[in-house]
Amino acid sequence: MLALLFLALRLGYRAWRGRDGLGLGDVKLAAVAGVWLEVAAIPVAIEIAALAGLLAYGLAQVMRRGSRRAMLRGYDRLPFGLFFAPAIWIGWMLDRSLLLPW
Repeated sequence: MLALLFLALRLGYRAWRGRDGLGLGDVKLAAVAGVWLEVAAIPVAIEIAALAGLLAYGLAQVMRRGSRRAMLRGYDRLPFGLFFAPAIWIGWMLDRSLLLPW
């Protein structure tokens, strides 16, 4: 079901903007997350991935401040899978530990 949600998000973004926002690799990783994680851990993994991606992009912007590419552009790419795969693993580890009560 999570992969279908990501696929719908991918197709909706393509219809809205005319270009891909998520790759099919992200959809496949969502399928893996749906299989490996409990229902309560899925939003945690997505949130960890999104926050890590935003942090990495923000740090990259700060480090490029003096260059001519310092502006944030709407067509800049940031591979979500790079952050989603470790977040799935973190969610899986948290799911099997005593840190989270679900």
